[in-house]
Amino acid sequence: YQYSKGKQQMNHSGTKALESRRCYMRKLEISDSKQLFENVYSDKKVSGYMSWDTYSDEAQVVDYLRKWQEYYDQNECYWGVFLKENDSLIGTIYLYDENPAAGVGFISYCFGSGFWGNGYATETVRVVLRYGFDEIGYNNIVTFAAESNIRSQNVLQRLGFKNEATLRMRDKTEFGIEDCVYFSLIEEEMK
Repeated sequence: YQYSKGKQQMNHSGTKALESRRCYMRKLEISDSKQLFENVYSDKKVSGYMSWDTYSDEAQVVDYLRKWQEYYDQNECYWGVFLKENDSLIGTIYLYDENPAAGVGFISYCFGSGFWGNGYATETVRVVLRYGFDEIGYNNIVTFAAESNIRSQNVLQRLGFKNEATLRMRDKTEFGIEDCVYFSLIEEEMK
């Protein structure tokens, strides 16, 4: 199948401040290290589904955020997600080029388990997807989730992502080496 509405040029303007009804998203700063460590990166329920190990101290997060300050200078798109009501840092969202020639982006996100089940991921990922289509100019945005990560798969399906394939033995989770479900979203299919 050939798509006639492909965008020809992408606009990489980096991490711009965004907001949803209950959250705001912005570049992470070194001063966010305490909250990022306590609310997300030290959370074994989160790292259990991620390719990185649980962080054991805040200094690791400081080092990580120092690297990101350099990536921001290269127009990378990585947001901290904060609750408007109390400025709590509840997660992160990363959007980057998967196949620039075809206008394909990749989205990744993680939220502290204390914030799961409230619709924050669906609400904020939707805003970042819109940014990816409208501002950057992606034709398609893809991602994957471990087979065991049903919550994340549900978020993606609520947003209109389609299950494209199973990537066998793709990722390490707390359950071992797992298959992952590969999803894609074309702008017209977004919910």
